[in-house]
Amino acid sequence: MRDTFFKKDTAALTDRPVAGDPNVHQEQEYRDACQPRLDQALREMETIFDNALVGMALSHGGHIRKINRRGADILGYTPEQLVGLDAVSLFPSPTEYEQFVRKARQALAGSDRYVAECRMVGPRGRLLTVRLQAKAVTDAPVDETLIWVFDDITEQKRLEEALHASKQAAESACEAKSQLLANMSHELRTPLNGILGMAQLLLDSGVTGETREYLGIIRQSANVLLHVMGDLLDLSNVEAGRLSVEVREFDLRAELAPLLRNFAAQSQLRPFTFSHSIDPRLPERVIGDPDRTRQICMHLLGNAFKFTRKGQVTASLDPDDGTDAQVEPVEPGRIRLRVRVADTGIGIGPEQQHAIFEPFGIGENYLTKKYSGAGLGLAIAKRLANLMGGDIGLESAPGQGSTFTLTLEFGLPQDKQPAKAYPAPVPKSSSRSLSILLAEDEAVNRLFTERLLRKLGHRVVSASDGQEALELLGHAPFDLVLMDIQMPRLNGLDATRRIRSGQVAGVNPTVPVVALTAYAMDSDRVQGLEAGMDEYVAKPFDAQDLVQAMARAMTRADGPRG
Repeated sequence: MRDTFFKKDTAALTDRPVAGDPNVHQEQEYRDACQPRLDQALREMETIFDNALVGMALSHGGHIRKINRRGADILGYTPEQLVGLDAVSLFPSPTEYEQFVRKARQALAGSDRYVAECRMVGPRGRLLTVRLQAKAVTDAPVDETLIWVFDDITEQKRLEEALHASKQAAESACEAKSQLLANMSHELRTPLNGILGMAQLLLDSGVTGETREYLGIIRQSANVLLHVMGDLLDLSNVEAGRLSVEVREFDLRAELAPLLRNFAAQSQLRPFTFSHSIDPRLPERVIGDPDRTRQICMHLLGNAFKFTRKGQVTASLDPDDGTDAQVEPVEPGRIRLRVRVADTGIGIGPEQQHAIFEPFGIGENYLTKKYSGAGLGLAIAKRLANLMGGDIGLESAPGQGSTFTLTLEFGLPQDKQPAKAYPAPVPKSSSRSLSILLAEDEAVNRLFTERLLRKLGHRVVSASDGQEALELLGHAPFDLVLMDIQMPRLNGLDATRRIRSGQVAGVNPTVPVVALTAYAMDSDRVQGLEAGMDEYVAKPFDAQDLVQAMARAMTRADGPRG
C-alpha cells in the first residue's frame, strides 16, 4: 500500500492548475493523462527507497514516518517496530539526540545537508556507530521533516581504533627500542673509550714485541664493536625518523675522492684489485648532504670488499646522461649522480636480493655464515638514499658478482663557476698551554683524558659532576671546559646552561665548553649545542678530533654567541 507521505506529495503535484487553460474539462483530462506517469514515478521512488543498500528513513516532527528494510536491519528492528517511534529513542541519551538536532540545524543553515558520525542504540542497549547524512525535505525547522541516509560503520570504527592502537603500540615499541639503543650505546661507549684510550697510551709509551701486537688487537677489536654500535644507532635514527638531510654547497670530488683513496689503500692487502673513476663531466660543486652521500658510498664499498675473495672491485661516479627513457629527466638546475660499485664476489640469488636491504639480512645461514658483520650496512645505505630522494638498485647472480647502483640528485649552485670557498685550516694543536677543567664522573675515562691532555702540554683540574665543576669555575679562571653530559647531582647540559646564564658568581659566561660524552646521536649533539656548548665530541674519541674541537672552540671564544 502506498505510503501516505508520498501520496500527499503526489497529490500536490496533480492538483495544480494548468497554466493558460481555464477550461475545467481540459484540466481534468490533463490530470488523467498525467496520473499513470505519476503513479509509475511514485512506485519507482518507493522501490528505490525500500531496496536501497543503505539505510533510509523519513522523520517528521521528531518521529519516524518511514524506514526501509536496510535501515531497520542496521538498527536491529523491523520497519513496523520503528514507524511512529520517537527518534530520540534511537540515540543512547536525550542529550546526544539534542546535540544531533542542534548540529544539524547549524549545518543545514549554511548547507543543503548535514554529515556526521553518530552513536545509535538497538535492542537491549546494543550500541552501534553510523555514518549519517540528513537533508531537510521542506523549509520547516530541521527537526520537522528530514530524510536520513545512514550506514553501519561500527566494525570499521572498531578496526580503525584497533589499527590506531597497534600504530601507537608500534611507535611506543620503536621509541623504546631507540631509547634502549641510545642507553646501550652510552653504556658501551664509556668503557670503550677507556679501553681504546688506555691502549693508545700504552702504544705511545714505546712498548714493543708481543705487547704491542696484543694492544693493536685490542684496539682493532674495540673499533669493530664501536662500528657495530654506530650502525645500530644509525638504523634506529632512520627508522624513528630522527635523521634529517643537510642541504649545503660542497665539493663533490673533495668529499668522495679521499674515501676512494682509502679503499684503494686497503685493497693493497686484499686478494683482488680495486679501481675507481670520477667522470670529468661531474660538476665541481653541488648542493646536498655530503656526509650522508659519503656514508652511503662507504657502505657500498665496504660490502663489496667484504664479499669479494678474488678478481676485482670497481667504483665509478658518473652523471646521469638522460639516455634511459624509463628514468624521469632531471629538472633544470639539478644533476643526478650515479655511483656504480661492481664486484666479482659471491653474488646474490634472486630470492635473497630483497632481504639484503633489510636489517640483519646477511643472506647466509647464521649457523654457518662465512662473512663477518651484522647485516646493517646495506639496510642503512638504502634508507639513507631514500631519505635523500634517491635509491639503490642491484644486479647480481650467484657466483658472478654484484653491481650496486646508487642514484642521487643534487642541486647546482647559481654561479656555474663559483670561487672555491675552503674552510680555514684548523691547527692540529693549541699554540699554548691551556688551563682545562675536565668534568667527568667515570674514573677510567677521567684518568685517560687527564693523562692525554697533560701529554699535550695542558694543565688539568677534574670535577666528578656538574655541581663541582661550577664550584671550581667560581674559584679559579679556566681557559676551557671539557664537559661530560651524564653526571650525578648536576648533568652537563644543565651545568652549561648555568654557565651561559651569567648568574653563577665568579663564573665567566663566555668560557669555551666542549662536550666530551658517550651520547653520540644527532639529537644529542643538537641538544648540547642548544644548551650553549661550543663543540661536541663523542666517545670513544680520537685524540686529534679532540684537539681540533678544542682549537675551534678557542678560536671562537672571543666572538659573539648565537
